[in-house]
Amino acid sequence: MINLIFLIYVVGYFISLYVMHKFKNGLDLNNYDPPHPDYYDDYDSNAEAYATISFMWPLFWAAIVISLIWKSLVWISTKLDTK
Repeated sequence: MINLIFLIYVVGYFISLYVMHKFKNGLDLNNYDPPHPDYYDDYDSNAEAYATISFMWPLFWAAIVISLIWKSLVWISTKLDTK
């Protein structure tokens, strides 16, 4: 099971890198390269921003799934409590 999760993560990492590179103008992701104003962001280039975003997407979805599970358990316990 853990191998499947790791495989999904790795495949998703490269797919998200490809999509961000291919559709960077449409997704408004093409503005991380210098020159920057004095206070801009933490990324030095588009490549660094794309790698960070691709690395973090599974954590976002994991948090969403945990939140949905928690809300479902609260909803079920509320329904059981009212009977």
